[in-house]
Amino acid sequence: MKKSKTKTTTINVGDDYRIESDELNVTIFQRTQPRRGKLGGTYRPIMYFGSFETALKCLADHHIMSIGVQNLEKVFEEQKKIYKMIEKSMPKEIPVVPL
Repeated sequence: MKKSKTKTTTINVGDDYRIESDELNVTIFQRTQPRRGKLGGTYRPIMYFGSFETALKCLADHHIMSIGVQNLEKVFEEQKKIYKMIEKSMPKEIPVVPL
């Protein structure tokens, strides 16, 4: 029996995140800090989703929570930043709809 090869799409979002999708899942990865004496970091999976839209929304929410924004104005500012970062990272053939 032959193994079926699944096509995986990888999109880097800024310097800290990466989205990978295949036929079944969309996975968000976050860059880890390099160990002492090592160059660069690796990516570790942090969230799994069934749809790309849900993954993008949760990535924006995760980013905002991880930086600890304290007031509503800063939340909206950070949301705009992450949406722009996602939009810049997307291949041109995939339209990005604001969440």
